[in-house]
Amino acid sequence: MAYDIISKQYHEQEDELNEMDSLRDIDDNALQKCIEEYISTLDVVDEINVYGFLEMYHLAYNLYERAVEIFREIIGGSRYQAI
Repeated sequence: MAYDIISKQYHEQEDELNEMDSLRDIDDNALQKCIEEYISTLDVVDEINVYGFLEMYHLAYNLYERAVEIFREIIGGSRYQAI
């Protein structure tokens, strides 16, 4: 009986985590809108902490490379340093 309760709780938590991960995985259009909003808050765009951006918008780190690409597209080439 205890095993059944623990197993049920484990599967409920696992489902909840999977649901949360799917919410963090967004399409390119939504990611671009977040990046545009983020850039609009900056005074000077010399360096962009991409991990800081991802954390600010509660996005998964696996979006790092795509975020860098979109930052470069919006800002124009590699004029900035991604950190």
